[in-house]
Amino acid sequence: MSGKFRLLVAEDREDDCILLRQAIAKSGLDIAATFVHDGQEVINYLTVCARHQQVLPTLLLLDLGLPEVSAIEVLEWIRARPELAELIVIIWSSSLDPNKRRASYERGASMFIPKPADWSRLDTMVKTLYRFARDRDLMEDGFGI
Repeated sequence: MSGKFRLLVAEDREDDCILLRQAIAKSGLDIAATFVHDGQEVINYLTVCARHQQVLPTLLLLDLGLPEVSAIEVLEWIRARPELAELIVIIWSSSLDPNKRRASYERGASMFIPKPADWSRLDTMVKTLYRFARDRDLMEDGFGI
């Protein structure tokens, strides 16, 4: 597999972004991560990619508690667009509320994972996401148009 793993991270807490960046760097894997901080930025980023026929992210790691446009609204927006229909969207959240988990799946989340209580496990999560994409050949040419 020759492609790069393109990870779009939507996370509003800077501390979580810093920890995730460190885990990505520590992994040694070929991961190009882009960070946005609210739901509107996700929509803007994906709109530009689609409009200019740029390679879309391999997957979107979407924090459930985003400001501006909520994660649920972002999911609905993504799933309403045929050009984004195959985008893997993984919700990650510190909430274990089963209603929020169910709502995420009902709106088209590919997966719902809890934010690690022990941040040392973030390294494992990054490697798992990478293997998930690699094993599905999502990185060969990148997901996209």
